[in-house]
Amino acid sequence: MKRKFRVLSLAAVLATVMLMATGCSGGESGGTGSSGGSSSGGSTINLKFGHDNNTDGSYHAGALEFQRLVAEKTGGAVKIDIYPSAQLGDEATLLESVRMGTVDFATCGCSNAATVFPELGLFSVSYLFKDQAHFDKCVADDSPMIDRLKELVADRNAGARIGGLFTIGKRSVINKRGPIVTPDDLKGMKIRVMASPIETEVWTTLGALPTSIATAETYSALESGVVEAAENAPIIVYSWKFHEPAPYYSLTEHQFFLSPVFVSDKVAGKLGEYADTVMEALREAAVYERQADIKINEQALKDLEAGGAKINNNVDKQAFMDKLASLQDKVAGQYNVQDLLEMIRAAA
Repeated sequence: MKRKFRVLSLAAVLATVMLMATGCSGGESGGTGSSGGSSSGGSTINLKFGHDNNTDGSYHAGALEFQRLVAEKTGGAVKIDIYPSAQLGDEATLLESVRMGTVDFATCGCSNAATVFPELGLFSVSYLFKDQAHFDKCVADDSPMIDRLKELVADRNAGARIGGLFTIGKRSVINKRGPIVTPDDLKGMKIRVMASPIETEVWTTLGALPTSIATAETYSALESGVVEAAENAPIIVYSWKFHEPAPYYSLTEHQFFLSPVFVSDKVAGKLGEYADTVMEALREAAVYERQADIKINEQALKDLEAGGAKINNNVDKQAFMDKLASLQDKVAGQYNVQDLLEMIRAAA
């Protein structure tokens, strides 16, 4: 989700995150790296990492940490060139480029990746993860869910595999009417959602009237009344200023946005003896990114409140969970991933 506005009030936390990520590395090289493969001197292997987040978001923090770790672990033999802010295209384009091998690594949210890997559509269903602790347990490197997820993607033989899991916050509802406490408060409410049939079914089940609108058009849609509500993580709501036309932000926290880092199948051939080392660095960077994302969104929530948003913590999440429980089973059956759903539930 590319951001339109620079978030000046997040400067302190972001400066800390970026300083930790960059360490002694030589910068991001965004847009200036080689086209892949070995450098002209043959001594350095240059690889591309693309994402659609701006440079003050958690995706970029994770990419910088990956860059630093790779340089450190390979003694500079491998260099990661980072292309942020959709320089190499949106998520769908990035994923296709990874599959073709023209981009080596890229983030792509499950809702978009599901067009290639349908099983990932399960993660568009709300309340799969009950809280931060449940989410952290499920995305840990040694969790059964991660192993199964990687297996499902690899079995597609689509030219890409999962190397790590990034995230970009917990999505909640912002609207013009008032606080959202139970699903009943959503009845008849026109809400902007992501372009996914499962997302549409989720919000229809909750009683809302969903419509797909581009992120860049959401502010004007809220302002004009085309929609009354939207849903996203604090950092996205704040950076796009959705709280100006829709000041009521209720912490439904209905979805932990999961964004796998896809790795081209051609990367191993480029890396040779460094393949395992680079993949280890990516797993470590993913842990770092998820931790950085928590800090960034905590600060964004404070900035939202300071900016006039009315934050509502009084949400009956169990009522939402109960309403959507059957939909989780329905979608899991549709994509034949009942075992994956049970792994997630068993970790709660």
